[in-house]
Amino acid sequence: MSGTTAVTAPGAVPVLGHLPAFLASPLRFLRGLPAHGDLVEVRLGPQRVLFVCDPALTRELLTHDRVFDKGGPVYERMREVGGNGLATCPATDHRRQRRLIQPAFHPTRLPGYAQAMTDRIDAGITAWRPGQRIDLVTELRSMAADILLSTLFGTALTPRARDLLAADLQEILTAVPRRAVLPAPLCDLPTPANLRYRTAARRARRTMTALVHRLRENPADGLFGALLGGHDPQAGDRPRSRGSPPIRAIRSCGTSTRRSYG
Repeated sequence: MSGTTAVTAPGAVPVLGHLPAFLASPLRFLRGLPAHGDLVEVRLGPQRVLFVCDPALTRELLTHDRVFDKGGPVYERMREVGGNGLATCPATDHRRQRRLIQPAFHPTRLPGYAQAMTDRIDAGITAWRPGQRIDLVTELRSMAADILLSTLFGTALTPRARDLLAADLQEILTAVPRRAVLPAPLCDLPTPANLRYRTAARRARRTMTALVHRLRENPADGLFGALLGGHDPQAGDRPRSRGSPPIRAIRSCGTSTRRSYG
């Protein structure tokens, strides 16, 4: 990647740079970057961000994680929700966390997850009515959250709690990309979007805390039960907290789709 020269994306405006175009339609903006080069520089307010648009360079970036480690303001904002999980942790933590989560994906557990996925898909499709107009992306996003929570917590999660937590996760994950590029002071303002995000984040943490305590007392089916059984040598014999990195990584990655980016 050292021999690749970055090209500045056109369309920047004074002070704000490319931020207005990005916020107006994040996905459309990102789709247009490869047309300008393999390595494109974008200005998001005072921040300069490099976007890798070439498959070979992307592979180099992802496979040399000790050189191109995760860090910077974008990952800092992502860790507000996802913590130091598999999706956001630096290379020094990744292998340990990957080993912790592997038992939950043992082949003997996959049929149970597949059945939970099938059940939730059937329930979602059954609710549709002939002639009804739906936002398919929103429906699929909601269905993904429903599947994720059902497989993660199993029968420990009541339908009402699942619906509330799914709605909170959708609000959080929709807000994260924009919060990642906005200056920190703007994220602290009491705007409607920021207030919705804070409310959803607080409620999701409370729900997760209650579920974890319940499952510790009465283990149930679901992926979370397998994660509770994992042993973290750095934590000794202490039980994992509600905010353990593997839990948050599955929770956020399982529901994150292109819809997060507009």
